[in-house]
Amino acid sequence: MLLHLQNKAVDMENDWKLLTILIGANDLCLGCSGYAPFLTPDDYEKHITELLEEVHRNIPKVFVNFVLMFNVSQVYDISLKSEYCRDVHRVLGIECICVFEGGEKTREELGKLTVEYNERAIKVAKKFASKYDDFAVVPQPCISGGTAATLTPDVLSKVDCFHPSLLMHELMTKVTWNCMFTPSSEKDDSFNFQEPLKCPTNSTLLYTY
Repeated sequence: MLLHLQNKAVDMENDWKLLTILIGANDLCLGCSGYAPFLTPDDYEKHITELLEEVHRNIPKVFVNFVLMFNVSQVYDISLKSEYCRDVHRVLGIECICVFEGGEKTREELGKLTVEYNERAIKVAKKFASKYDDFAVVPQPCISGGTAATLTPDVLSKVDCFHPSLLMHELMTKVTWNCMFTPSSEKDDSFNFQEPLKCPTNSTLLYTY
């Protein structure tokens, strides 16, 4: 990323940059792999704080979209709607053991950890808001409340029926984009992909409050 920003078209010192971060799902999946325990909320908070401090040290003037996580365990329920996905998970290796082989209790634990990770991300963002005037970290909650009830299997990749499909990437991008232009008091977590795409003008603000 730093090499890309060294492009002469970017004035590193004076141009504002937009960075979108969505992180944590792999940490949740790794908890059932046998290679490592679940990442605790304390460790998650520590790691994202270190990440954001590293960004601030190396890239001046950044607006960080910190996208709060969607409950990855919902993928299990979405995949059950598709015979193709059920066959994929029966025949091929499972991408996220916690979701597909961990059982209902494990999926409930994933849901609780997702909420705790998101709460820690909000906490970290508030700390940064009081530290710098040239660096903003804004939690974007707008995909975090998506549920299997409102999503169909075509949001899952045909390769493994776990990772997001092109359609899901488009929906997540659209919802996050709209969230950027919404005041904090009006943001919600409903994953409202039916809302029309917001088209900014010269007077449009990226809200940090």
